[in-house]
Amino acid sequence: MFFLGVILLGVFSILQKRLLGIETSLDFQTYMMPVIIGGACSLIISNILVRLKIANYKLSRSQEHLQDFMDNASDLIQSISPEGKILYTNRAWQETLGYRPNELSTLNIFDIITPEYRSHCQSELQAVLDGNIIHASFALIAKNGNRVFVDGMINCRFENGKPVSTRGVLRNVTQSREAEEKLRLAAKVYENINDGIFVTDNNGKFIITNQAFTSITGYGQAEMLGKMPNTFISEENQLQSIKELHSALRALCNWQGELEVRHKNQNRFPAFIKVTTVKDAEGHASNYIGVLTDITTRKETEERLRHLATHDMLTNLPNRMLFVDRLQMAVWHAEQTGTKFAVLYIDLDGFKDINDTYGHGPGDAYLKTIAQRLVETIGSNIVARFGGDEFAILLEKIESEKDAIKMARKILKVLAIPVQVEKNELSATASIGISIFPNCPNPNSLLSKADTAMYKAKSQGKNTVAFLS
Repeated sequence: MFFLGVILLGVFSILQKRLLGIETSLDFQTYMMPVIIGGACSLIISNILVRLKIANYKLSRSQEHLQDFMDNASDLIQSISPEGKILYTNRAWQETLGYRPNELSTLNIFDIITPEYRSHCQSELQAVLDGNIIHASFALIAKNGNRVFVDGMINCRFENGKPVSTRGVLRNVTQSREAEEKLRLAAKVYENINDGIFVTDNNGKFIITNQAFTSITGYGQAEMLGKMPNTFISEENQLQSIKELHSALRALCNWQGELEVRHKNQNRFPAFIKVTTVKDAEGHASNYIGVLTDITTRKETEERLRHLATHDMLTNLPNRMLFVDRLQMAVWHAEQTGTKFAVLYIDLDGFKDINDTYGHGPGDAYLKTIAQRLVETIGSNIVARFGGDEFAILLEKIESEKDAIKMARKILKVLAIPVQVEKNELSATASIGISIFPNCPNPNSLLSKADTAMYKAKSQGKNTVAFLS
């Protein structure tokens, strides 16, 4: 091919000279030799230039491909000088951190590493400059001030045995780090929450419990593994609630309610339990999550509040509200059975003098003793304190008015006995009014007539019994 080019070049040269009127000689030394040598040199130079041009083109394309690859990579690529100057970042790095290339040229990498990682990263940079390949994990400060957590490999490029720059391929792991942080916090909440938490499989067998569950029930996680809830939930006297729970879970619904829980030591206590169904992608139950709260204290508080609402604080006897409630029940029961009962309204005579003479402390002690005597005297019947020195008695299942009058006179004798309070003997009498059911057909009329009868007894000289038919 080369020689063909030389021959064609020589022929072209001869034709050109003849057309121009230049004498040509085919003498090899005077003409052909220079043509051949000149043509050969021209072809060689031309070939070299073409090859250089092709090589430059390929190099340029290769650089374009490399730059395109780096700019379209999802990873964050960076090159840092041994002093920390940012030499190169790809598009993903710039977009993730929010910096423009011209802004990066004035920054040192340590300017945008968060303070808690800065010292550690300086140590790691020195390790890279010493020729080590390290796995780095740290956080950068984005232009908007947000933290960006990155994770990846970093090594060093050397020239003539000296470190020139570091090369890092990093991945933005902010979302996973935040998810890990949320999981870590959730785990802390899970272990430190006061409520007992348990997780079961779709068959109701325990998988995991927290420390509070152990504290509340006495059962450790290892003991509950593979067990069913009936290990600590008794079906006695709460079958309906348990059936409702099972029905809700079969319907893939959530459930909450109060159940009696059996402690490992066999003690029982009230608990509020909430169960949530966890569904899989197909909508089937995969797990159940339960939250167990010991409500013993709440129940005791509720019971105390109920007791305070229905009982006298000084004597602990039922108050007017509870007495009226029991009176309504007595009316209903008497109507059903055709029986009689009586209401006795008692007012102490001269109690004001006791308070005025000895003070409220001794007066309260006297009232407490009177209340105790009334309870002991009437047996299973109901006695209430309406306030001050007023008491009422519900005397059930009497045969006639005579039974009520007999009990009232017995009470007068008991109340007339002096009460020893400290060094003093305190005494007072009482006036008692009586009303009878069914003569008075409802609670209001029963109390009203008994009260009126009590005032009648006072008007008759006190320490006596009066009856209104």
